[in-house]
Amino acid sequence: MKDWIWRPDLGTWQFDRHGYPSDPTFLSLGTAMAGDENPYDYWRRIAFTDFEADSLRREEARNFRATASGYTWRKADFFVSESDPVSGGRTRRNVEADGLDSLSVGLVIEGRRDAVQDGDERISTGPGSMFIYDGSKPSTVAWNRHKVVYLVARRNAVREALGGEPGPVSLLTRRLERSPIGKVLRDHMMSMARNMKLANRLEQAFLLSQAAEMAVHAIASSDAHDPLSEQSAALMAAATAYIEQHLGEPSLSSSRVARALGCSRSTLYRLFSSHETGVAGYIRDLRLDRARALIENGPAHVPVMDIALQCGIYDTANFSRQFRRRFGVPPSELRGLNKTE
Repeated sequence: MKDWIWRPDLGTWQFDRHGYPSDPTFLSLGTAMAGDENPYDYWRRIAFTDFEADSLRREEARNFRATASGYTWRKADFFVSESDPVSGGRTRRNVEADGLDSLSVGLVIEGRRDAVQDGDERISTGPGSMFIYDGSKPSTVAWNRHKVVYLVARRNAVREALGGEPGPVSLLTRRLERSPIGKVLRDHMMSMARNMKLANRLEQAFLLSQAAEMAVHAIASSDAHDPLSEQSAALMAAATAYIEQHLGEPSLSSSRVARALGCSRSTLYRLFSSHETGVAGYIRDLRLDRARALIENGPAHVPVMDIALQCGIYDTANFSRQFRRRFGVPPSELRGLNKTE
């Protein structure tokens, strides 16, 4: 995208319309650019691409002030931002609508950030500490008056380094804090905040690439203190065994599994963080897998819907649709294929 063009006066940046530039491109935003528009409404519309900010009272919105400047590029973004207090979140609907799923690594210079993402534990971050924001997961975030430096890494690079989807934000944050690379990254980001404008385009690309690689490697590192250690692996094994034993029962749910294991639902969600669909999706997919096995290998006279009930699938109206989405063929047609083979 050599001719990439986006400016605040062109409206809200959208990934599918504007994409990213092929070279690092400097951007500067601020509520001083709002013109006749309410400063806070302008900032919500222009600055928050993967975050839905809460409303403010009229007087607070009129007096709201914020600035951000930095670089956007196809490999990473890097910005320094100062802002009055702001809060908000991101819903599953937001994630599905905009398709943004980058991973942000931030360094708090001033102020405090309180956040929780998709059933994970609540994390409070103050000056000198780093945080992670996963744009693919629902979240709630609250800032007081703050200044922050943040780097946005592209998710494909994160997946490649991790060999799959990243785990819960709390786990990634602990890895970042413990990693020697994380400490180097903190200094690197502060140096970028001071010196990026002095660099030429080639040097800017190098600095952004280095920062993105450091961030990815820092959160990919693990040690014996990770939650997914031997104890958590044993808990995960117990969870999957319980699910398999009770798969045919319609009351099987994440809450029931957590009670059976004697752990909290948030702990259970963290255990299943490597499964993109989470606990409920794992149960659904396992039921569909069992249904397929029974259709393929069981007696041909047993109705398909009876098989679904045996597997704990009582939402028979959606069974065929879910089955086809997972296996590419409806259950009745799969039985027909087996008959002709």
